Amino acid sequence: MYHVMQILNADNWCALAVAICYRRYLTPENAFSMYDTGNLSKSKGIAGNGIENYRAIVYMKKHGMRWREIGETLGLRYPQSYFCKLKNEYGGGKE
Repeated sequence: MYHVMQILNADNWCALAVAICYRRYLTPENAFSMYDTGNLSKSKGIAGNGIENYRAIVYMKKHGMRWREIGETLGLRYPQSYFCKLKNEYGGGKE
């Protein structure tokens, strides 16, 4: 059992290192995908609840990411439309 826990812990650290060293922001899911396969996952849509996604997009925009980069990071084809939907639902006012 201890050996299995060491392997799982090592995978977590490796995924963290990939996320830190990659040239752009990676979600934890994308970091594990990159670590396991060497490629970013091409999933449709994003997981998580809306308020977390809204806050993540606001954070990425404040730190200078372009809409295209945000879309690639979150697996979205039209990130601006998704953000507008979330903003109307959760944000209300300013970004």
